[in-house]
Amino acid sequence: RGWDVEGLGIVYLEGSAMISEQAVSPFGPQPTDNPYAGANRTEVRAWRISPYAVHQFGGTASAVLRYAHDSASSNTPGFGDSESDTAIFSLQSGVNFRRFAWGVTASHQQLADSIAEDSATTNASATVRWNVSQEFSVSLTGGYDKYDYNSRSGATEGSFWQAGFAWTPSTRTSVSASVG
Repeated sequence: RGWDVEGLGIVYLEGSAMISEQAVSPFGPQPTDNPYAGANRTEVRAWRISPYAVHQFGGTASAVLRYAHDSASSNTPGFGDSESDTAIFSLQSGVNFRRFAWGVTASHQQLADSIAEDSATTNASATVRWNVSQEFSVSLTGGYDKYDYNSRSGATEGSFWQAGFAWTPSTRTSVSASVG
């Protein structure tokens, strides 16, 4: 359920939590439903909370602004615990753009890990799509990624591009491909 907030749009709140038994090694005995067979298994706990807002600009565009906090931990010594905070913004063309559609997306994530160094990821991209017909479209995407962590191979940031097409001759048949 969402709440209509004046000037912001519809605001939602998502959340999830889980506790499960997972295999420690893919080469050891796999966990079963037997609570007394504890070899090669560990308890994993994870939860997530994510408020976000959706705003429609009539038929021109729609925007989504989302924040998420994730946490994962285990009861096995040597397994790392982690927490992350992520912010995402997306602006997509609306129904008024039938022949040419567009979209921009930006995100930033901070990751704190109990074993590895903390890291950050920033991504931004823009896409344009030309709907040649109802069945065929071509698209072009460009953007920039930046990963903030120690790397022996040098720079961990740079631009990217991707071009592709989609063909949907019927509701049960579709073909798409891209290169970049």
